[in-house]
Amino acid sequence: MCFQKSLIMTRLYITDFFDFSIYVDAAVEDIESWYLDRFLKLLSFAQDDPGNYYYRFTQLPLSEVKGFLLTKFGPVSTSPISRNYIEPTRNRAEVILHKSKKITKLMKFT
Repeated sequence: MCFQKSLIMTRLYITDFFDFSIYVDAAVEDIESWYLDRFLKLLSFAQDDPGNYYYRFTQLPLSEVKGFLLTKFGPVSTSPISRNYIEPTRNRAEVILHKSKKITKLMKFT
């Protein structure tokens, strides 16, 4: 008897290794705002610590830091990270939360 082994190539995601996953769905503008807020908070923690990775950004004008972030990472809506790794996990999430600046609500539970 001859057995033919077929190899089916499937793309693996980090969520394939979890029993439960949550996807946070939000407007692109909100995500960019939260990202910038988080980065600025990290700068405030690094302000007095020259050994901190973010310290170097504390030596620059805020407008230059914001410009760097937009140039380096680009808009979230067109980011390859978002498009290739984050968005595809939505369909496999057990819970999808819709988050806005004022409201968080459960959209789906499977």
